[in-house]
Amino acid sequence: MKFIRLLLIILSAAYIGGCGGSDHIKPSVDTETRTIVTAAVSSDGTLSYTGTGLFEGFSVTASVPAMAGRTAYIERTDSAYVKDGYTALSPVFSVRFTDEVSSSAPAAIYDAVVTIPYTLSGTATDANTVFLAILNNSAVIQSSTKPAAGIIRASTDIPLSFFAGYLNAAEIPSSKKFIKLLSKSYREAFADNEYFTDPSNIQNPDIIRGTSNVQPGEKVAMDIDAAAFGDDILNVVWTVKKPDGSSVAPSISGSSAMFIPDTFGSYTVSATVTGSIKTASESLEIKVYGYSYDKNNNRSYCLLFCHNGSVTAPEYKDRYGREIMRDLQSVWSASGHAGAYNTAVTNANSTECAVCHGTGNFFADRSGNGTDDYPAVYGFDDTMTVNTNASTASAHLKGVTCEACHGPTATYIGGLSGTIRFMGHPETTSFASGVCLTCHDTGKSGGHFAEFYNSTGKSTHENAHTVSNSIVVTNEACFKCHSGEGALGMIFGVDITRDKTDKISGITCNVCHDPHGEGGHNAQLRVSGSHTLTLYSGSVTVSAGDGKICYMCHNTNGAGIGTVPHNAQAEMFEGKGGWTYGETPNLTTAHKALLDCADCHMNRDAGKTHSMTMSENRSDRIAYCNDSCHAGVTADADGRYDYLGRTAGVRTLMNTLKERINTLAGRASGSEISASYSVTGNTALTDALNRAAYNYNFIISDKSFGLHNYRYATRLLELSINDLTSF
Repeated sequence: MKFIRLLLIILSAAYIGGCGGSDHIKPSVDTETRTIVTAAVSSDGTLSYTGTGLFEGFSVTASVPAMAGRTAYIERTDSAYVKDGYTALSPVFSVRFTDEVSSSAPAAIYDAVVTIPYTLSGTATDANTVFLAILNNSAVIQSSTKPAAGIIRASTDIPLSFFAGYLNAAEIPSSKKFIKLLSKSYREAFADNEYFTDPSNIQNPDIIRGTSNVQPGEKVAMDIDAAAFGDDILNVVWTVKKPDGSSVAPSISGSSAMFIPDTFGSYTVSATVTGSIKTASESLEIKVYGYSYDKNNNRSYCLLFCHNGSVTAPEYKDRYGREIMRDLQSVWSASGHAGAYNTAVTNANSTECAVCHGTGNFFADRSGNGTDDYPAVYGFDDTMTVNTNASTASAHLKGVTCEACHGPTATYIGGLSGTIRFMGHPETTSFASGVCLTCHDTGKSGGHFAEFYNSTGKSTHENAHTVSNSIVVTNEACFKCHSGEGALGMIFGVDITRDKTDKISGITCNVCHDPHGEGGHNAQLRVSGSHTLTLYSGSVTVSAGDGKICYMCHNTNGAGIGTVPHNAQAEMFEGKGGWTYGETPNLTTAHKALLDCADCHMNRDAGKTHSMTMSENRSDRIAYCNDSCHAGVTADADGRYDYLGRTAGVRTLMNTLKERINTLAGRASGSEISASYSVTGNTALTDALNRAAYNYNFIISDKSFGLHNYRYATRLLELSINDLTSF
């Protein structure tokens, strides 16, 4: 027990967050496959909870005197998954003392005893192989006794998460790459007061792209991915093997390291990580070059030779089935990136604009002596006339070109007028958002507004692979929507599995957006237009517009009666997928005729945002609704949006249906609604309860409480309530 506590104190424990990563979790609210109930801690500090309904068979007892009189939040998450080779035989249960999921370590932990029911399945045929799997950020700790068949009871600590499972050697995940490149956006650099002065005495943000190809003078920052390492991180030793002529030394802070390369060449960064169980080493090569340039054509080598359509190599394809040597020049030339150096900045003789509208703008006067410390790079700033006349800059550096995102790829012999040698680029490109956010997360800097992260510095989508203690990325069913690799595979119709992915990312910028603009869609989206939704009754094709990229994941995927639908936003918005009792209601929302997902989720009065959770900047978003279309959008005490009392009306109907289901099912008032019910000897009532439960959970999983489609949600509830009146 002391060993477990020691590990937990060392760890930055992550509690079950559930799919979706909501900012705040409210008690007694189903969120997809998550259900939360509450239990009061007595005045003497005793916590004693015995579950009913969905929590039947689960119990927890603990002495928590410091929490006397407070509320314990007990959460159940249904998911079939593995974690460190442990295959789950039960839901995941989590006990904590706040309604907000936290990624930080708890202030205190307490002794507890938990009981979890489980069912043997798969290759688990012997109860003696079943253990209580205690989840933390990087490993599973096993501890349990077996008081009866199908029951695990064990001493543990809370706040914590756990499940009943068995160790399946066939499921132990392969080692993942654990050195991760860090990035710093335009806005973050300003917020951290990190900038430097270019040779023209103009201050620019000290951004970090996070690529493995960089130029001299560009910061490179790294850290250790604890989940990929698979153990507690106790110590990290960093080393950098440098090319001849370099004198740089890494700056170390905890598990992270940073250095600024000072000359062309290859820098090999190595990390030896010591954990509580294992020690492992890994190396990462950082290539430091300048920007490719063919002086006769004033083009970069990328588009001049390899990606202009003149080379055909159909046998060489990436993991998504695309020809590597395909024509990218023509599509990129018509994109917003190619046109970034436009009339608005053509005559702006300031490197401040060139940071985002040109290529190669790490001006690197790090010495502060008024000169460029790395003049051999030949980026946009080097080809401007004394850094003041942007119109003289080389044409191949105007706009966001290949090397602005992928990093520089050339060295020079005899200067810019001499011989340029193309050195190549990484075989694969990073999913990380960092390279995009160096420009697309400015806040209100430079006269622009672009926002990606929320107020806590996080993105629900970018961190989609880390929710639920990273369970989702070890579960194939979740992998396709919660990892960037799986989601992009789904978009291209290719099955990308977790076991073939050595580095797992969240839903980052280039999952939804194509930097090259190959699809020809608005905002360089990967997809748009019509979309086929799979319903329990078949399939239906709808006109999704730009919302198609959202529909790819935010749908029920054919869930039907007897299940809890997962992410019903697409169906609700389209007025499809609910159980309609033989009716064919054409109850589309007024929003559907005018808007798609982005119009509400990506707008606030201040401008565009990629912080898409509606609880972020709520007052600013409500002001946008009322200024743009409505007069009367408000938020209730729980922070849920309402318009003229309509969503409040939906919640009233939901409470009515919930109580009716519980009464007929013989459950206590207020019990959470299950996926299915069985009433002995009464098939008709069983069927009616399951129909009603499906509609109730369908509306819960949409999360908008009718805001997405008030008319459809209301009618589904009315039909279910009416169907139960005869019992």
